[in-house]
Amino acid sequence: DVRLGELKNYKAKYGDCNVPKDWSENPQLGRWVLRQRQQYKLLMSDDQEKRRKSQMTPGRISALASIDFEWALIIRTEWEVR
Repeated sequence: DVRLGELKNYKAKYGDCNVPKDWSENPQLGRWVLRQRQQYKLLMSDDQEKRRKSQMTPGRISALASIDFEWALIIRTEWEVR
């Protein structure tokens, strides 16, 4: 998968898989990463209807987990980081 390869390269350069959704260097990768998180969230939902809508596959979960992909991000405000 092309995007997975791009994500591996991003991680090698930046140390994580947290590509900004509007990353100017590769906006398609940022949107793809966002979609992976959204699809995983649907799959993990308590709502059976939402789970059925997910396009996330076990293979994709394994591939992303193998590079320490973070399925959910915690947004921290500036004062929390200090």
